[in-house]
Amino acid sequence: MECLIKVVSMEEDKEELIINRLVLVGNGFDLALGLKTGYADFMYWLKKKLILEAFGFTGQIDYKFYHGYLNNDIYIIKITGTRQQFWESWLVNFEKTNPDYKEQIKGFNKFIKDKSSIITVHSKSNFIRQIDNDIDKLGWVNIEHIFYQNLKAAKGNELNTLNAQLTQLKNYLKEYLKEEQEKIKGDSSSFSPYRSRVCQCVLPHNEFNPEVELEEKELTLEKIQFVNFNYTNTILKLVSQFDGRQELMTNPIIQIHGGLDDSMIFGYGDEEDEDYPRLEKTGDNNYLEHVKSFRYLQNSDYYDLIRFVNSGPYQVFILGHSCGLSDRTMLKELFENENCLSIKPLYYQWTEVYEEDGEEKEISRNDYFDKVMEISRHFSVNGMMRKKVVSFDKCEPMPQIKNIQ
Repeated sequence: MECLIKVVSMEEDKEELIINRLVLVGNGFDLALGLKTGYADFMYWLKKKLILEAFGFTGQIDYKFYHGYLNNDIYIIKITGTRQQFWESWLVNFEKTNPDYKEQIKGFNKFIKDKSSIITVHSKSNFIRQIDNDIDKLGWVNIEHIFYQNLKAAKGNELNTLNAQLTQLKNYLKEYLKEEQEKIKGDSSSFSPYRSRVCQCVLPHNEFNPEVELEEKELTLEKIQFVNFNYTNTILKLVSQFDGRQELMTNPIIQIHGGLDDSMIFGYGDEEDEDYPRLEKTGDNNYLEHVKSFRYLQNSDYYDLIRFVNSGPYQVFILGHSCGLSDRTMLKELFENENCLSIKPLYYQWTEVYEEDGEEKEISRNDYFDKVMEISRHFSVNGMMRKKVVSFDKCEPMPQIKNIQ
């Protein structure tokens, strides 16, 4: 394998090989900081918001009286059996008596399902219905995948409706994430667990592709390039904690999916899918409205990224990115590049409690192998993937610092 290698002479028998680091930042990073940026968190906020908005309309629709009514691109909400003050009182008491946030979400969704005679939250399409049915299990990558599956089947007005629904969700998501990102303590030194890992300057040989002859070289980190797939500014807060030397090593952050403004890119990015050419050949640009690769052209971030990966050998460092298919086109380009010598995922680790012989016991779980399976889907040849992905025993869990106010 040939690589663009920059070698600096150190001693007669030792050379220094300059390695760059490409850090892919995903939603797992925000979750590790303590932000509630999961899909279920967002939908919990959204449904509460829309129910309160529905109370803004009281009156008759089709000869039936409602205490509240709302009809937008994604939901029809009808409230017949309760008034706003009773709803707000119930909600405050419900959240107070259910301090566990995950239990709040489950309880709220169960209430909406069980009390359809009082409040109905009706999904206006198959797309919204699908993402509502498995709300506790889905991540953002799943939402984008479900959207794409519906997109492939849509025709005529269905296509316009589907695009409008994704746009509506995107606009609500901007509002929600603006509130969430304000909870991070920007001046805290607790970002140090990430800083020490990302800025590690001397790199071990056993983290790199064994087909590349590196043993006689000193591997030294030169440049760090963050690629932020999140819409939040949390990675800026990490970089703000870097010392002078680390700042000099760090390129400007590439905000590849835009931010919490009109630059936000939300959609699908798998041009490798066998059905994608069919959508292109329809000649209907509405099928391509939310395809990410077209939106990358709104600024020079994508070109800056390609210049970086083509400038020399690099290690991919995965910081909370799911590596799902919704970013397949880009990730395939980054992972299969001949300059990519290593892919090191920080995995999520948690503890499960179970009962055995009448006693509570704990077992440690992690998603390392799930993440590797996702990474493998971006390779044409799995043999190449196995030579680049760092083995489990050389990886480590994602620090969980819960750095919120």
